[in-house]
Amino acid sequence: WFSNLPDEVKIHTPRIFSSDFFKERTFYKMEKILAPSLREIYLFLDSTPETWSGIFNSMFETLEVMEKYGHKNKFMESVIDKTRSRVQNINIPIENMLVNDFINDLEYAINAEELRRPSLMHGDFCFSNLLYDFNSSSIKMIDPRGELFGDHYYEVAKMTHSVLYDYDFVDAELYVQDGGEFKLYNNGKWDIKNLFIDVLEDKYSKEEIRYIKLLTASLFLSMIPLHSHNENNQKLYYKIFKEIYDSVEKGNYFGNIWITRQT
Repeated sequence: WFSNLPDEVKIHTPRIFSSDFFKERTFYKMEKILAPSLREIYLFLDSTPETWSGIFNSMFETLEVMEKYGHKNKFMESVIDKTRSRVQNINIPIENMLVNDFINDLEYAINAEELRRPSLMHGDFCFSNLLYDFNSSSIKMIDPRGELFGDHYYEVAKMTHSVLYDYDFVDAELYVQDGGEFKLYNNGKWDIKNLFIDVLEDKYSKEEIRYIKLLTASLFLSMIPLHSHNENNQKLYYKIFKEIYDSVEKGNYFGNIWITRQT
C-alpha cells in the first residue's frame, strides 16, 4: 500500500526506507513520525475549534487528492458481506428484524450508482490511524487496511464515527455505568462536533449525508463481535448503531442523543 501511492499522497504517509518481501513475512523500515494521533489530541490534548478546523481541512484535502486517483472497484460490496457475516457472531441481545431491515437499507444505498465515489483508500481513516503535525498543519496516515482502492464515502464514515459518535471514548473505555445507562467522559467536544457537522453540510447533500450515516451505523454494528472482551463496549456500540439508524429513518440527520447541536 505505501509503495504504490502517488507522490502527492505519499507526503501524507511515513517514508519507507527499505523493504524485503518473503513468503512468510514482509519487513520494512519506516520513518518514525514524532506527532500525536488525532485520538490523543481529541481525547486529551486540544478541544479548540481553531485546531480542529485545521485538522478537518487537512483530512478532507487529503481525501480529495486520493479521490483523484480512484478507479472503479467492488470494495463497497464487501462492506455488505462483512456486515452480514459479523452480525452472525454477535453474542449480545439484538433486535433481529431491525438489524435485517438496516442491512437491506444499507445494501440498497450501496448499490445506488449515484452514491459511488471511487477513490484511493486508506480503509481505516479514523483518529487512531492519523497523526497530526501542528507545525505543517498536515496529517500522516498509518496502519492502512491494505486495499488500494475503495470509496470516498467510506473514509468519511470512518471520520464521522470518531468525531460525532464518540467511538474513541468507548474504545478507550472512557465512560462510567450509572444504573442502566452509560455516561461518556466527552464534555467539551460539542464545538468540534458542530464544526464537523458544518463541514459535512457544506460538502455533501442530504442524500449523501444519509448514506454516510448508514455507513457509520454499519461500522458500529460490525464492531460488536470484535469487542467480545468487553460487553459494555458491545452494548454501547449497539446503542449507538440504533440511534444513528433511527435518526436516518426519521430524516433527522443530526438530532439524536449522541449529537446535541448547540447554537
